[in-house]
Amino acid sequence: MTQLLITRAVNACVLLQFGQDAVLTDPCLDAPPLLRFNEPIGLNADALPPLAAIVGGHGVPDHWRPQSLRAVADKGTVACLVATERMRQGAVREGFRRSRLAQVRGGVSMASIRPPEPGQDMVVCV
Repeated sequence: MTQLLITRAVNACVLLQFGQDAVLTDPCLDAPPLLRFNEPIGLNADALPPLAAIVGGHGVPDHWRPQSLRAVADKGTVACLVATERMRQGAVREGFRRSRLAQVRGGVSMASIRPPEPGQDMVVCV
């Protein structure tokens, strides 16, 4: 059975790790201008594991800062699932070429993001 690790970075930004796959939600790994967090940011973009996907729920600055992920390696391989066209465009602008709009109440199989290990099929619902 694959172990699930959950690491909260700040606010709604969470790193979910399923075996070798990692999904980052609501990426905001630096403080947006004019906003202050009441806690330190617990992850740095350059220290993230290789990401299979990024999920952005909505485009407010403390939940969606793709520019805070500039240090992420291999951006072209990361699936980026977002709520709005503007978010998709922002992700593409930062190098996340595999960005697309997520269906409401849809599901995305991890197999469509990155092939799972034999016998596994994780689903990310957005």
